[in-house]
Formats: sequence, structure tokens, C-alpha cells
Amino acid sequence: MVTLEPFIKDFGAPFVQISNWFQSTFPGVSGHFMQPAAILLLLMLIPFFMIYLIRPKPNKKMIPSLMFFFKDKGKSRLKSFLRKFIQDPLFLIQLIIIILLAVTAARPFIEVNEKSLLKDTVVVVDVSASMQAEDLMSQAKNIAKDSLGSTNTIILAGSYPEVVVEKVGKAEARMAIESIKTRDTKTDLFSALIEARNYVSKEGSVFLISDMVDSVSNPEDFKNVKLNMEAQGIKVYFEKITAKNTNNAGIVDMSIGDETTSISVRNFNNKDLTVRMKLNGELIETLNMASLSTEKTVIQTPPGLSEITINVEDKEYDNLEVDNTAYISAPETSKANVLIITNNENIDKSLTKYAVLDSISQTTNLELVIETAYPPKIPEIVHDLIIIQDVETEKFLPGKIKEIKEQVEQGAGAIIFVQDDLFQIDFQGLLPVQYKGKADDADIIKVESPLTQDLDMGSAKPVYIVEAVQDSTPLAMADLEEPSPLIVLAPLGEGRVLYYGLFDKTSDFRVDVRYPIFWKNVINLLLQRQNLNVLNRQTGEIINLPEKIDVKLPDNRQAKTNIIDLKTSGIYTTPKVSYSANLLSERESDIGMSKEVETEIGGIVGETGEKKVPKELLTAFLIACISALMIELLFVKYRGDF
Repeated sequence: MVTLEPFIKDFGAPFVQISNWFQSTFPGVSGHFMQPAAILLLLMLIPFFMIYLIRPKPNKKMIPSLMFFFKDKGKSRLKSFLRKFIQDPLFLIQLIIIILLAVTAARPFIEVNEKSLLKDTVVVVDVSASMQAEDLMSQAKNIAKDSLGSTNTIILAGSYPEVVVEKVGKAEARMAIESIKTRDTKTDLFSALIEARNYVSKEGSVFLISDMVDSVSNPEDFKNVKLNMEAQGIKVYFEKITAKNTNNAGIVDMSIGDETTSISVRNFNNKDLTVRMKLNGELIETLNMASLSTEKTVIQTPPGLSEITINVEDKEYDNLEVDNTAYISAPETSKANVLIITNNENIDKSLTKYAVLDSISQTTNLELVIETAYPPKIPEIVHDLIIIQDVETEKFLPGKIKEIKEQVEQGAGAIIFVQDDLFQIDFQGLLPVQYKGKADDADIIKVESPLTQDLDMGSAKPVYIVEAVQDSTPLAMADLEEPSPLIVLAPLGEGRVLYYGLFDKTSDFRVDVRYPIFWKNVINLLLQRQNLNVLNRQTGEIINLPEKIDVKLPDNRQAKTNIIDLKTSGIYTTPKVSYSANLLSERESDIGMSKEVETEIGGIVGETGEKKVPKELLTAFLIACISALMIELLFVKYRGDF
């Protein structure tokens, strides 16, 4: 930065002393000028005035006294003297030029908020569920609009970051801010700041506007992101907004099972509360909750779509509505017809019958109507699930195999158990594997999938070496020199077929405690009944569909999409299935947690960018100086001096 002091020192110590005396005598000048000593250039006005006062020696002429009398009548000498200056435009122009030059050399400035000087700015706005308390979102929008620079990127912080606009001017950024709406989701401030770092240049600025209730990330994590960005020259401000009323009570957890559902309600207040819980509008329980306590209620899992609501008697102690409601999606009570095709007269005592089919009927709202057929006598195939196990190959007629295949293609499910002479049967494309050979035994390699989660499958013997058909999904493999599929799931038309290549009597899997659970999940899949964990989601999740379909949203709007973004709690209905979305977050419901977060991350919360910084007016004064010089030249030209 070029300064005036070296130039002043060249004129000697006396001038420096005068400069120091000037600054000490007029300390207020330093509050408006970066080089206040340059104001001394106004001393140039002294010779300027002297030049204008100097006049050529007048020639003596005879003037009639009467004319002189009339000329000076009623006019003082002082007024006449001043009028000569005021009536001379060139004098006024040159006077202004000298003053502007002196002030410009002193480098004038004004103090403004640091925000007003920002250029490249990223504004991160928290839109999570906790921001629905009181008027927090209104506060956030006002702060966001005040934080804008010349170019702006707006990012929403919910369960994942979402870029609204990128590198736009103030007008477009303000419109984007006005359109912001809260979501019924958790808060991940860490991911939002990481995303912001991708959109801000060095010496740019990032504003995080939030109540600082972070229900996903660790406060220490986004503190470290802030420090990291500041080390790169990026200014980061945390704008904390707070609700006056941080009292709340809400549903914070729900576990939905085939038979029962448990619902957890938390009282975040330092006061005992009475909370009424309703199922589909009917009172099911009244909870007398102590301060800062959690109560769990267990109900029978209702079939179909259901709504759980809680009601706090004193509304002053419940300042967040979104966690007062939870939704359940479960299959309707229904029947499924199962046909077991076998020549084993003891099939009713097998694991398939007792450990699987009977347990499903007893523990879910699905009623299985089981029919057993002994080839060659097989009824008309109109069943939802067909199980083929221990059949005599010569009695299993090709016509019935064709019927089974056609039924599966129309949406039914089929399970084919391995047996020694299974591959002698012509399944006409129903069987999803082809025979290759045989091995004595092998360890089982589990293929990770929702169906095989947490299973310990052990080893199998004997092992039939097979090759799976195209589009099939192996669930378990035999650990051989060339791994061979043992359990294979394959689509067939609108339905699915499972090949089960384990001999239960001689394999380890039958003794695994999760063996019945595996079969329960398989049968639900083959019957195209969704798992309850699939049907019931948390807000903030995204459901990817294989193709675009019509989806009814919680606000009753219709959308045709292959991506369901669960931003809002409620029911999302598709032609085949309905999904529920619930907040269920104790940290997000604890809207008073921002005080704890502020304590954890220290002074970085509340830095709002409101500090005053100098803004130089040098450019404006230079333009004024050049303009005044141009006016002087035009005036002199107009007057005819050149």
C-alpha cells in the first residue's frame, strides 16, 4: 500500500512535526481518513486565494463623481469583494478541485458492516424439522437476505444438502430464499458445510444460518470444517437463531413388528405432563409423564395405514408439531393359498411346514391356506405360492409343470427344493439353474443381501454343481474351485422362483436360529408382500423405483416419478404399495439442544459478520476530481481562453 509519509518526510522535520501536531490536535480526522496528514494539502488554498487577490496596478482616470456615487450606492466594499469571487465560476471550480485533491490524497473511508463488502457468498439455510418451532424460518430468511454478496449460492441443510441456486445475483438469490420451506427431516450441518466448500472460492464467505440443533453430525465435526475453510482464506460465519419457547414433547421412536408396535414418547420439559395418545383418532392411552422422561407404549400392529397422534394438555409445553404424529404402513389382513407338491407323506412334520409356514400364519396378519398334493394327482394350479419338494420324478406330469410356470408368470411364487433326481425333470424353463456336476461337500459362502443378513450358513453336503440362468440372483455359493450357486432367486414373468440347493438333513443351515426368519422373508418376497422395514421409513430417505409411476404425496398432490424423496412425514401411496415416513429423532425433537451445542463448540456460534470494517471512497473521489477537471476545461474552452 502506497503511503504519504515518505513523501512528507522529504520536506523536512518541520513539516512532519506539523503533521503530527495536526493529527494529535484533530484526532477525529483519523476516523474518516486513512492518510489524515494529507489534509494539510488544503494549505494550498492560501496561495490560491492570494493569486486571486492580486490585481494589476490601476491606471488613474478622470471619472465623474456623480457616476461613482451611483455605482457604489447601497453597496459595501465587503459585499463587492465577495461578489467578485462568487460570480467567477472558474474560481469556484478550481476551489472545488483543490479541496477534492486534498481529500482524495487523505483517502477517505466510511465504516460499514463486513457483510456489505462480500462478493462470492454461499448461504447455508437449515430447513430441518426443528426449524418449524415458532418463527425460526422467518428469522433465517431475513438473515439470509442480509448476508448476500454480489454472487451467491444457496444451499439447504436437511438430512442431506440441497443446492437451490448457484452463482446468482442478489435479486435471484432473494427470490430463492423466499421460496424456501422447511422439511420434516433431521439436520446434517456437517455435510452442508462440506457441500458449501465446493461452491466458494478463496477469500469468499460462507454463512450457516441454523438453530444449531444437529441431529446427525457431531458439533466438533462442523467446527473443524469451519476452521479448515478459514485456513484456506474463506470467511465462515455461524448465524445462530433461537426460539423463545424451547419446550417440547414428541414421538421419538417407533419399532414396528408383525405382531406388535412399540411407540416411545419423550417429555423434554422440566415439568410433569399429561399426554394422550390416539390411534386413528381413538384414545388408546393416557401417559402421566415425569419431567425429562420417556414412556413406551406397546400396541397390536394395526393392518393397513394407521396414524398415531399425541396431544399435550398445555400447548405451551409442546412447541413442535411435526413430532406429534407418526404413521404406520402394514399389509392388510389377507389370505394366501399355498400348494405343497410332494410324494413325502411325512411332509407335515418337516421344517418347511412347521418352522416356516405355520409360524408365518401365527405371527403375522397373513393367513396361509395350505394344501398338499401328491403327484400325479395335483389340483388346478391357482395358488399364490407353489412349493415342490421330495417328488417322484415319473409321477410329476409335464402338463402340471407347464401350469405352474404359467401361474408364476402371472405373479405367483415358486420354491423348488433340491433332491437327488431333481435334474431328471424337464421343468420347461421353470428351474433357474442348469446341472453341471456333483461334489461331496463344501463350505457355504453367503452373498450379502437383505435375505441373508446375519445368517450363519456353515457347510453343505452333498453339493450339486449348477450354473444359474441369466438375470438370476445367487444368495449363497458353494466354496469350490469354481464357486457354484446353492440358493438362487430368479424372476419369471410377473413372479419369482427360488431354487434351494441345500439338503436340510445334512447341512448346517437348518440349525441356525435365523433359519425360520430367512424362510419368512423369502415367502413374503415371493408373495410380493413388502417387509415392514421397507414400508416404514424415516423422513429424509430416498426410495428409488425401477420406473416412473404415479405417487400420491402426503399433501394429496400427485407426482409421476421414479424417485420418492421423503421430505415430509406422512403416507406416500403407489399403485402397489404405500410407504410411511416419520421423523422419529430424539435429537431433532430436542429443540432446546442448541444451548448445549453452543457450549460444545464455543465462541464460533454467534459470529454474525456484523463487525464494522473500513470501506474506502477513493474511487468515488477520483471520479469527482476527474469530472471537476473536465468541467474546468469545458468552461475555459467555452469562455474562449483557447
